[in-house]
Amino acid sequence: MLIDTHAHLDFPELSKDLGQVIERAKKAGVEKIISVGIDETSSLSAQRISKEFPGIVYATIGLHPHDAKSLDNDLMDRFKSYLRQGGFIGIGETGLDFAKAYSSKLDQEEAFRFQLSLSKEFALPVVIHTREAGPDTLRILKSEDAKGATGVIHCFSGDYELLKAFLDLGFYISFSGIITFPRAQALRDAVKKCPLDRFFIETDSPFLAPVPKRGKTNEPSYVKYIAKEVARLKGIDFEEVCRWSSENARALFKPLKD
Repeated sequence: MLIDTHAHLDFPELSKDLGQVIERAKKAGVEKIISVGIDETSSLSAQRISKEFPGIVYATIGLHPHDAKSLDNDLMDRFKSYLRQGGFIGIGETGLDFAKAYSSKLDQEEAFRFQLSLSKEFALPVVIHTREAGPDTLRILKSEDAKGATGVIHCFSGDYELLKAFLDLGFYISFSGIITFPRAQALRDAVKKCPLDRFFIETDSPFLAPVPKRGKTNEPSYVKYIAKEVARLKGIDFEEVCRWSSENARALFKPLKD
């Protein structure tokens, strides 16, 4: 069985037909999906969906770096209040995105550090987005004493040197449909070297549909194509990829064991 460790089920591309999206995922062997929050509204929507599909969908609460500029004391207090009430299995997605200037670098760093503090305070793993910001992401994690912390670098797209740096800090690595893209050879080389006990697979749906579904709306059922590519790159059976990725996800996100 498969676990899609990162999807955005609240996005309209999926939510308008969510029941069928979930059914297609089940038929494809996907037993659990983590719906990841990117702001207050989407986080609460993810939580609502997790209640609608208990035991299948799980929610995280987070503020994406694109929306980091919206962080203020009131939002900080509300995030803490939601976490005290329960219903979330992780913090994020948070992190840094320097490819687009939707929020300043300073705002992104402040929001990132705040969510790292939430991860520690509430003993929940953190879901990290990093795009064209590898060195700064590492700098912040090191300054926040992330050694031994729990978390995952979602939708990893770097090379093995960067991958190893995150592994050395104790983080898991999550691979998406990007590993099937023609120009992602350095990433595929990193996949080959990533330890079996330290990786996840994800769709990041509705984005980044893998080959052979490139150009279509991505959805959790397509995570099987990512598993197949990992198996091809590592020269192991598809079933072994499914087993390792699912066991790793359960090791980090404890409620997935239920």
